[in-house]
Formats: sequence, structure tokens, C-alpha cells
Amino acid sequence: MINFQDEIKRFKPSLDVDDIEDTITGIDLTDMNDLMLQMVQETAKRSARAAAVSVPAEPDAVPMMDGFTEL
Repeated sequence: MINFQDEIKRFKPSLDVDDIEDTITGIDLTDMNDLMLQMVQETAKRSARAAAVSVPAEPDAVPMMDGFTEL
């Protein structure tokens, strides 16, 4: 039968576990959620920049059905 008191007395924590824990917590891990948030933020920035740029309309330009302008 296992004597838990004796086992606890002989227990020594593994030094490797502490080293691995420090290594893992020190690494910047990027997951899919982080990537999606970054893509959404970049898209919002591009949209804001595109909205801020004003393009003067040509007086003779006629809008076409496909979204392009005929000169």
C-alpha cells in the first residue's frame, strides 16, 4: 500500500517544469482570434483613409451601370 506521508516527504519538484513554464509564458502566441482582430482593425483603417480622400468628379463624367465612369 502507498504511504502518502512518505511520498510527500520524498517529493522534489522538477526543475524542468519551472523552466518550461517560464519559456511558454514568455512567448507571444498569436491565435486565430488575434489574427482576425488585426485584420478587422487594418480594414477599418483603410476604409477611414479611403473615405478621407476626396476625388474631384469630372463634369462630363456619366455614371455607368457597372460602377465605372464613362468619359
